[in-house]
Amino acid sequence: MPNWRELPVEILEKTFNYVKQDCEYKLSWLAQYQLTCKSWCQTARGCLYDEITFDSAAMIEKFIKCMQNSHSGRLTRTITFYGNEGGRFRRTLEDYLSTLWNFPSQNFFELAKACPNVDRVKGELTGRDQWLALGTITTTCWQNIKELPYPPRPISEDDYGLPCYINIAVACRQTLTHLYWPRYLFYDAALAPHLSTFSNLTHLTVNDVTSSVLMDYDDIIQCCPNLTTLSSHCSKYDWHISMPDNYSKNYDMSSIQPHNKVKNLDLTLLFHKDVIRYVIHKFPNVDTLILRICYDIAQFIDWRLDAESYFAENGEELMKYLSRFHDYEFYAPIGSSLIENYLKFTPNADISIRVGYRASELTLYKNAIEFRCEKEAEEERERLKRIFSDYYQSIKNYSLEYLEKSNDVTTWIEDSLKACKELQTFHLDTDRLFLPSRAAMAAGVPLNSSVKTLSLDVQEVENGSLAAYARLLPALHNLIISHKSAEKTTRYIIEMPDTSFDHFSLQLQKCEYSYSHDKSNSMKHAILIVTTKKSGKKQCFIDMTSENGVIREYEAFKDSPHFVITLDFLVALGLILNKISNQYVYCFFEATDVATFSFAFVTSDFNLSFSARCLHKLYINGIKLCFRSAFSLYKCKKKTP
Repeated sequence: MPNWRELPVEILEKTFNYVKQDCEYKLSWLAQYQLTCKSWCQTARGCLYDEITFDSAAMIEKFIKCMQNSHSGRLTRTITFYGNEGGRFRRTLEDYLSTLWNFPSQNFFELAKACPNVDRVKGELTGRDQWLALGTITTTCWQNIKELPYPPRPISEDDYGLPCYINIAVACRQTLTHLYWPRYLFYDAALAPHLSTFSNLTHLTVNDVTSSVLMDYDDIIQCCPNLTTLSSHCSKYDWHISMPDNYSKNYDMSSIQPHNKVKNLDLTLLFHKDVIRYVIHKFPNVDTLILRICYDIAQFIDWRLDAESYFAENGEELMKYLSRFHDYEFYAPIGSSLIENYLKFTPNADISIRVGYRASELTLYKNAIEFRCEKEAEEERERLKRIFSDYYQSIKNYSLEYLEKSNDVTTWIEDSLKACKELQTFHLDTDRLFLPSRAAMAAGVPLNSSVKTLSLDVQEVENGSLAAYARLLPALHNLIISHKSAEKTTRYIIEMPDTSFDHFSLQLQKCEYSYSHDKSNSMKHAILIVTTKKSGKKQCFIDMTSENGVIREYEAFKDSPHFVITLDFLVALGLILNKISNQYVYCFFEATDVATFSFAFVTSDFNLSFSARCLHKLYINGIKLCFRSAFSLYKCKKKTP
């Protein structure tokens, strides 16, 4: 194994690019990596300057000034003008113009001089001078340009934007690999005759497909023989989508010539009864598919009836096609008509049911399904119960989200558990966990005999409800409880004295402000009471009001907890505390027989003192520490990058 200072460039590049995907990523991280050691400097600098994003004219001026004494701009390959691209989705001209920011064309020339090797310009330009400057730059400096900014939305028939884009695109047709195709007739007439001369074109994006169907672009697609990626985008729900004149037209698939080189499809398009067959026939060699159906809200009811009828009749054909892919995403604002066919072709799929939305929406993935339905959806619930009962062998993980505080959630829970007879994991996300129904508790029959893991994300737990569910789920061994922030202070009292768990995970979050900006509404205290076979009862108090977030011995007369949990036997314990700064956390399990303890912090700095007699495994933020002796004391310090 080479010294860590001598890691190959390829590994460093992958590492640095992976870091850039972190949601908390900052440019300063890569700047610091340059200073780690000499061998890291050039690679980190390349990753830092490879793609530059500007969101204001001031940032462009600052960057140009910095590059006056540096050659790092030569490393830049992609420039993005961020913020402007969102303007093309605005509903009115005023909204569109309000999103734009401009910069002098002279700055564009200076930017090209500082970054002479740019081959991709993304985002959107907003002025005539900028487009004219870009046209000059692509013939003098950026002669290997592969991608141009998105063509602007035309304000009038003689608008400068599209003609400039067309002229530059035609001039750069030998090098361009990406091309945008907005839906304007004069655009088609001006660019279509030249399309066959774009010899390196591999990516075509058809935007704003809101009053046409995909088949209308067949001639354009066929004029791109080297095309590997096709995209089309529009809002999934739009007030201004109009049914095209050819919505009822029947397309003859035998006259459609397949395009065998297209490997990636990312399509958001208007539904047509022939569009699925067109995609299947037109692109036989696709590897990755994202297909989303959009609709006109004003005509949604009539449109949905057409879509529901179509997928009920042709669902099996669609699923045979989708099952070929290593990965895919399919979205449609429809009911459960596709779920049965999906389960036929997808064993061991993860099921996610979300109740309480204004309309039904279905999203299918390679190994997971997400279905949103309305609150008053008794018919859908009964249909899902029947489907899941027929295909219970294919369902191992089930997630139920119920948005309203209602006893009706109990019916959804019980129907789901009864139908999925071989379920392993059940997750519930709701405001309150109620007691099971009287019928379920009086029947003396388990709701489900296979569920091993119960995961809860709730605001309130009705007293006795978890103990009741534990009796109705005899195979239950793992329990995960996440505190869901509430508008008012809640108190969890969970008495489960007759229940044994192999693993118990408790997740608490300290929220600085609730919706009402009242700090008193956040989680303050919790008690974990663990009764083990060897050591008897052990009680720990978690105080989240202090800056230190202390876990200490529980004092019955002093402490007033919000979260009380009593368990009979425990092998593994997991605890996650979120957003606790400068924390010193103390865990006392000296006399217990807990074998594994997992501790996770979502914070930048902490100290942990841990004491346990029988502990064999300790995980801190996913890192495993092993014990050699029966009793050990560990102090751990975490630093930010």
